[in-house]
Amino acid sequence: PEPPKPKPEPPKPEPPKVVKPLPEPPKPKPEPPKPKPEPKRQSIEERIKNAETVKRPQQKPQIDTKTLDQKLKNALNTETPKPTNTQKSTEMASAGVVAETANYAEQVVKPYIQHNWIQPVKGELDVRNPTPVEITFIVYASGTVTNLRITKLSNSRVLNASVEKFISELKLLSPLSSIGSRAQSLRITVSMVLTN
Repeated sequence: PEPPKPKPEPPKPEPPKVVKPLPEPPKPKPEPPKPKPEPKRQSIEERIKNAETVKRPQQKPQIDTKTLDQKLKNALNTETPKPTNTQKSTEMASAGVVAETANYAEQVVKPYIQHNWIQPVKGELDVRNPTPVEITFIVYASGTVTNLRITKLSNSRVLNASVEKFISELKLLSPLSSIGSRAQSLRITVSMVLTN
């Protein structure tokens, strides 16, 4: 008898087919940046022409006259201090001294100068219109004269010489009490003017 035929082997299972992924489409290469054209160099004149000049409208400052007036009034009120009693008394005293000085100069010094100053005659003068000579001195209560000097010379040498001679002899005047003054001393300034 024939030997039994071997059973045919079952077909081997086919290995699963591996599906290859589709290759990605190639990315487009970025275009290289185009070189920027170099700007044409402008001359200074062209730059000045092209430059924009912005003119700002000038705003006039608005002044509030009412508040300004009020500020001025406030400033005047605060800046002028009211005089104290001592200030008032010194002001009155100085005013009194000024009045006494004027009285003494008018009533005593002026007549003394007119009587004792030998004025040069116009023919002796070296200039046509001589300017006055200013002298200053201190008179004490007794009438003694000190610190006598010329403070302003004339443009005439002849007039200056006559005044210098006059003040060299001026030593004593009437006492201050002769005009009712109780001051210890008075400073007198006199302008010596030709009266001839």
